[in-house]
Amino acid sequence: MVPDGPNDSSSGCAKNTKDSFHKLYSITLDCIISYEAGQKILPALTSSHYRRYFLANLISFTGTWIYRVVFGYLIYDVTRSAIWVGAIGAASFAPSLFLSLYAGALVDRINKKKFILFTQSLQGLIVAIFAVFHSIGFMNPWVIALVAALFGNY
Repeated sequence: MVPDGPNDSSSGCAKNTKDSFHKLYSITLDCIISYEAGQKILPALTSSHYRRYFLANLISFTGTWIYRVVFGYLIYDVTRSAIWVGAIGAASFAPSLFLSLYAGALVDRINKKKFILFTQSLQGLIVAIFAVFHSIGFMNPWVIALVAALFGNY
């Protein structure tokens, strides 16, 4: 069922409430990218499932882009070498280069939702371990290269 608009009960947007404070700040995930904007700009945004998917990917990819920029700056700060910056870039693309065919065959045979949850959790764990290494001062080029290779080029 397609909602009739932002005040339709199936859209998930804020309803009329008793006080203006709650009315103003009761915005749900469905309302961040509004129904009207979805109709005018991109018809797929009229689906609440797609809006959630779009917002989740926006957040995830923003984090990935930040990671890519920060790793370049971090390795340069640690080594002051442009060669290491290139090596980190190569290390982050190596898993895709060597494992793409095998991963594609594996993904065709397993539950994709569970696999995505597993890989995203694994990436979060890798970043958490890297944050601990950074906070205790255990930063050297090889640790950064290992983390870049484990994180991949996602």
